[in-house]
Amino acid sequence: MITENPIFKNKQSIIIYLAFWMVFGTLHVSLLLNYTPLSVGKAVMDSVVYNGLFAILGLGIWFPVIHTTNHKSDFVSLLIHHISAALIIQFIWLAIGLGITILIYGEPEYYRDYLVEPMPWRLGMGTLYYFVIAMIYHMAINNSKLQERSMAEVKLKKLVKETELNMLKWQLNPHFLFNSLNSISSLTITHPEKAHEMIILLSDFLRYSLAHNKDEKTSLKSEIENIKSYLEIEQVRFGDKLICNFEYNSDIENMLIPNLILQPLYENAIKYGVQDSIEATAINTTIDKEENSLVITITNSCNDTVYVKKGSGVGLRNIEERLALIYGNRAHFSRLKQDDNFIVKLKIPQ
Repeated sequence: MITENPIFKNKQSIIIYLAFWMVFGTLHVSLLLNYTPLSVGKAVMDSVVYNGLFAILGLGIWFPVIHTTNHKSDFVSLLIHHISAALIIQFIWLAIGLGITILIYGEPEYYRDYLVEPMPWRLGMGTLYYFVIAMIYHMAINNSKLQERSMAEVKLKKLVKETELNMLKWQLNPHFLFNSLNSISSLTITHPEKAHEMIILLSDFLRYSLAHNKDEKTSLKSEIENIKSYLEIEQVRFGDKLICNFEYNSDIENMLIPNLILQPLYENAIKYGVQDSIEATAINTTIDKEENSLVITITNSCNDTVYVKKGSGVGLRNIEERLALIYGNRAHFSRLKQDDNFIVKLKIPQ
C-alpha cells in the first residue's frame, strides 16, 4: 500500500501533473477572454493565480483520500468526507486567490464585480478540480493495490513451487525412506500383517503429498488424515516413545486450510521432541473454531540442546510467510517456548 503522494513518485508523474494544470490553465484563459471583459494579461494572471494555487492545494487532497482508503466507510460517509474536504479547500483557495488578485490590481470596480458575480462559476471549477484530483489519487491507490496483489501472487506461486520442491526432496529423502523400508522389512518377519498395513500407510502418505502440492487449500479432515498417516509411519520407528493426541469436533472437518501447512510442524515435533528423547513424548493437537477462524494448537516436548543444535527455523518462517501471502493480516501464527514444551498456534480465517 502506497503512503506517499503518487505525484512525487517520479519525474514523469510530476511532469504529467504540471501538464494537467497547463491544459486547465489554457482553458481557463479561453473562458475568461470569451465571457468576461478582462484583457489578455489579466486573464492570464487570473489563470496563473487560481490554477497555480489549486495545483499546490491539490497536493493536499492526497490526505483526505488516503484517510478514507485506510479507514473503510460506507458510500454516504465517504461522500460527506469528500464534500467537507472540498469546501474547506475551496474556501482557502478562493480567499487566497482573492487576496492575491486584489493585492496585484487593487480594487477597481469592474474587477471586484467580476470576482463576486462569477463566484458560482469558480465554485463549480473548484469542485471539478477537487473531484478530478481525488479520482486520480483513488485510481493510483487502486493501481498500487493491484500491483501489490500481483506481486504477492507471483511470490506465492514461487513459494508454493519451492514448497513443492522441498516436499518432493523430503518425500524422496533417503533417510526417511530407509527408515520406513527398514521398519517394513523387519515387520515382514515378525508381523507380516502390520508390514502390509505399513506399506499402505506409506503409499497413501506419498500419494497425498504428490496429489495436493498443486492445490492451494484442502479440507481439515484430509490434512489431518495425512498427518495421522505420517505419524503412524513414524510410530513404527519410535514405538511407545511417540504418543499422539488429537482433539477436535467433527463439525469442523470440512473447513479449509492451506495444503501441507501442518506437515513441517509435526516434522519439527518429531525432530526436536521425540528423536533424541529417552522418554515417552506426546504431541498434542487441539483444533477449535473461534468466530470465523480455525485455531490449531500443537504442543510437544522440546529439548533445548537439540533445538539450538539443529534448529534453523526455516520451516516455521515458510509457514508464516505462506499464511501472510494467502490471508494477509487476517491469519495469525505464533510459537512459544514454555518450560519444556514448544507450543505452536495457527489461526486460519474461514
